[in-house]
Amino acid sequence: MDLRIVGEKMSIGKLKMSIYGDRLAPFLLISSLGRGVGGGFLSIGERTECEVSSVMKPSEMLGDLKILGWKVELPVRAPPPHMDELEREYPEIVELREKLRKGELDSRDEWNLRELCEATGWDEDDVKDELVNIDKDPAEREEVYVNLFNKYYGEARRLREKGDDVQAAEKLWGAITALVKAYSCRKGVFVAHWGRGKLDRFVEENVENELKEKFSDLLTFGGELHEHFFERHLPSGKFDRRWNQCTNLIDELKLRLIRR
Repeated sequence: MDLRIVGEKMSIGKLKMSIYGDRLAPFLLISSLGRGVGGGFLSIGERTECEVSSVMKPSEMLGDLKILGWKVELPVRAPPPHMDELEREYPEIVELREKLRKGELDSRDEWNLRELCEATGWDEDDVKDELVNIDKDPAEREEVYVNLFNKYYGEARRLREKGDDVQAAEKLWGAITALVKAYSCRKGVFVAHWGRGKLDRFVEENVENELKEKFSDLLTFGGELHEHFFERHLPSGKFDRRWNQCTNLIDELKLRLIRR
């Protein structure tokens, strides 16, 4: 009888046998071994199944890591390149992601989460979803960011109509960062959108010349509105000009970039 091994990213444990339909289903509870190295048993962040050509009898518990003695073939998915960048430049973000997945946030984590919300213009739930899925291939996330763009752009316009310019400015910044993220996914590039410098670098290094100036201006004008959310420093006339410049650029870019 073939056995099916189901590996899940969990703390290091033991191999336990149980009945799964008409098959034996041992579950391997093992650490992710860094980023899939040291044998590469698990794909990163995903449930992995493989067929094993060994025959065993059910038992309550087998010794630690006896899987090492079996001949197995596992499809190991290499982590996206941006994970190295995150671990190097933003180790606190990687740590926050792991804590979110475990539901173990402390007061410092809550503070970091609020900081990310303020930097991105996104709601807490959307930032949490971004962090939990941050190890995904950017190409898999374009639709997520398109939906976020539509959400925040709609909210920004409604708030503006109600006369709440301060909140409207922040929602517009959230729409802008989501639009840049959506376009970066199409390019297959990860952007740490909580860093203004990262947004500017993406535009400079990855956007076509015909769109580069438009994206650059959008970040510049939108950045002023984002600052206004905190500083309330823009005179009404200048706020109106920056708002109109941003919305005109957004309306032009979205027609060209967002697939319907």
